[in-house]
Amino acid sequence: MEDKDCAYYINKISSEKMREIVDIIIARGFVTDEDGFFAKVAMKKEYKLIFKRIRNHYYFNLDFTSHYYPTHGEVAVIYDLDAFEGHQDLLKRGLDAYVTEKSEL
Repeated sequence: MEDKDCAYYINKISSEKMREIVDIIIARGFVTDEDGFFAKVAMKKEYKLIFKRIRNHYYFNLDFTSHYYPTHGEVAVIYDLDAFEGHQDLLKRGLDAYVTEKSEL
């Protein structure tokens, strides 16, 4: 997917969907590519545009990362830095449990 295609796709996400994303971030502190709102490639290439779109609905101190799990694969994640103290804290207190739960389904 080209950068311009990623930006186009992100800009086409409705306000209602963006509010759903905000609700997820408020509830658990992060949103992943596996939540179905953003493709992994779009998150990697255009995370700053995603931050901007999210902040149109609610202000978060956001960051982006991805992490590879040998038994699950790579997970791209946008997370609230006010909920987690960085990448390692996100893994320890949020993403590891999320991936474990998804893998058990």
